[in-house]
Amino acid sequence: MTFEDFISGQYVLNEDGLNFPFNYQNGDIKKRIKSLIEHFGDRILLLDYKEIQDNANNALIKIECFLGVSPHFKNNPVNSELINASNRKNIRLLTALMRHPAFIGLASRLPVSLVKKLRKMFDRFSQRSKPIQSYSRQVDVAMARERYNLDVEYYHQLFSRNDESQQS
Repeated sequence: MTFEDFISGQYVLNEDGLNFPFNYQNGDIKKRIKSLIEHFGDRILLLDYKEIQDNANNALIKIECFLGVSPHFKNNPVNSELINASNRKNIRLLTALMRHPAFIGLASRLPVSLVKKLRKMFDRFSQRSKPIQSYSRQVDVAMARERYNLDVEYYHQLFSRNDESQQS
């Protein structure tokens, strides 16, 4: 199966013996988001995943503000470094050790600064010597953007509008 087959609706997901055709038409995502906005009005917060990737802490602060809860992440930044990333070696013994209840109990009593140092050590230890290739090819990305151009345009309108309203 090619990527073109997948996005053109010829892919069928088989889950527990049941078949689910995967078929998004151009504009379906736009319609779905618009119906959610119509239904929930100002009780829905839409975030761009790129914003979460680029600065998870700012995204969490936006969520707190939206929910009207007391701010926590402004003074307690979240550590969003990737540990279970695809560019890491899977060291089974170390992973099993870190999942053991005794280790978890010990780690929860350690000072945050020590945990961060240990985490950096783990990062260096588990880093691959050769980077993993990207899963998406530029031609596939271009094909998806062209096929779903209404959804792509709506995404840009939606988040440029949100960016402007957040600044005022």
